[in-house]
Amino acid sequence: MTAYASLAIGSAAHAAVMVYELPFIGTWDGYSTEDTSLTFSGTGYVGMYADGGSEFAALFGLETSNFSRTHAQVGIGGLTGASISSAILSFDILDGDEAGQQSVQVTGYSGTGALGYQWDAPGVSYGDEIFNVAPGSNALDITGLLAASVGAGDDWFNLHLQGLIDQTYIYTYAGNSYSDDRANVRLTVTYETGQPSTVPAPAPLGLLLVGLAGMGILHRRSR
Repeated sequence: MTAYASLAIGSAAHAAVMVYELPFIGTWDGYSTEDTSLTFSGTGYVGMYADGGSEFAALFGLETSNFSRTHAQVGIGGLTGASISSAILSFDILDGDEAGQQSVQVTGYSGTGALGYQWDAPGVSYGDEIFNVAPGSNALDITGLLAASVGAGDDWFNLHLQGLIDQTYIYTYAGNSYSDDRANVRLTVTYETGQPSTVPAPAPLGLLLVGLAGMGILHRRSR
């Protein structure tokens, strides 16, 4: 009779990378609209204005705290049950003030899949992070915000972005003659799925030797 013990010798967990593209998803005609009752579906973003009146705008807007902001959503149903290792929000700033950096507050919260006008970040959220962004390519680590959303079982993860410094403005157009993906907004997620596996493995050496000795005795008696 051979004795066995349960020993973890491998893992069924799989590391993977998911890249979400977040294009401009506004559907109105022209650069902006005052119809803030509109909602938009799919993974992507819309810009918002509030200077002189509430409007949606075709831009990735981070201009001054009271001028433009950005509202985005990502369908994350494919990450259900995953362990998030990292989540990087990246985008290009191609227009606006090139004088220096802008501080941007990023708030993450549970979404519904219907992206609407929301000038202020929601009161109930997974928290917020403040980053410095500048003209060119930017990469913001929002791992904690996304991990909280995935952990809560959300199908949609929403982001609210707003500039905090009045003296600078940085934005990227996404409408008019420009591509809807001109801002190159991406959410790159590294994650693991699955649980460590266990398989039967031989018991400690002492028990193994006892088993072998017993087999030897039986062998001699059979002769």
